[in-house]
Order: sequence, then C-alpha cells, then structure tokens
Amino acid sequence: MKLHARWTTHLAGIVLLVAGTSAQAATHRHVQSALLHAGFDIDSTWHQKDCGAVADGVPCVAYQTSDNKSDLFYISSKALPLDDAMTADVLFAKDGKGGWTKSGRMDKQAAERIEGKGWKGWRATADCGIEDENGVHDTGECMTVFVSNGQRTIIVETSGTVSNDDVLGIVVSTLSIGK
Repeated sequence: MKLHARWTTHLAGIVLLVAGTSAQAATHRHVQSALLHAGFDIDSTWHQKDCGAVADGVPCVAYQTSDNKSDLFYISSKALPLDDAMTADVLFAKDGKGGWTKSGRMDKQAAERIEGKGWKGWRATADCGIEDENGVHDTGECMTVFVSNGQRTIIVETSGTVSNDDVLGIVVSTLSIGK
C-alpha cells in the first residue's frame, strides 16, 4: 500500500507540474524577428513599439505593457562578437579578472556569466535614473543582458521600472540567435 500511495503522490505531482507549465506557456507568445536575427518568447501582456532615438541606428525593438507606460525594455542586435559589443557600451568595462562590470549612477556592479541555447553572455544590474509619472529620479535598477553566438550579439536592456527577473527571464531563457 505504501508503494501505491507514493506512486499516486508522484503521479499527482507530475500532473500538477505539467498543468502549471501548460498554463504558463499559454500566457507567452513566440516572436521571430528578422530585424534582430533572433527569436524569443515574451509574456502576452507586452506589446512591441518603436525604439525611437534609443536605437541610434542599431536594429532595435521595444516592448511595453499596455497597463503601465513606464514599463519598457529594449532588445537590439549588433553583428559583432560579444567582447566588441560590450566594449562599445560606455557602461561596461573589463574588470581585469576576465569579467565585466557595469557602471551605475552611484557605483559599479559585477556582471554575471550566463549561457543558453547556442550562446554565451553576461548579465548585470546597476542603479539608474528613471522617468515615470513622477518625473526623472534616481530610484531605478536597470538590467542589461549581452548574449552572443560568436558572430551576432543581442542586447536586452530594461528602463529601470520593469520587473527584471520576470520579464527578462522569459526572453533570455528562450532566446535563439540567427546569423
């Protein structure tokens, strides 16, 4: 009887896990972007918009929630290897130990190595100024993620107001990079 009870408990756990995964997947949609040479999943509540002047001549798309106009993040693409793309970003510097740091408004933070399907990269969060309904102030945390397949680098950056882990976790964990 104990074996049967354990098996039933184990089977119930599997059913709940599958049901939870299916429900979560239903709230996401896949984006395949020819502009970015990348594909990724994103929460269905986020909608694409133009990057505007932030793009600075680089292929870029922005995503924003419809319920909060200050929640915004950007995904851009550069036909550069990882180190070259990171060196070109004024907020990042090599730390002399094989890693990178990101400068914030007040201090520097160490970047963390990350890996995915066919890519390697770095993720860092630092304090930043944000603009919202209360104006411009220094209360944000901006996350930047650089990932590369060796030829192309994708950069994902938050504006300081979005839930970094939730939003970027979906995008980065499903990211695939083309040529």
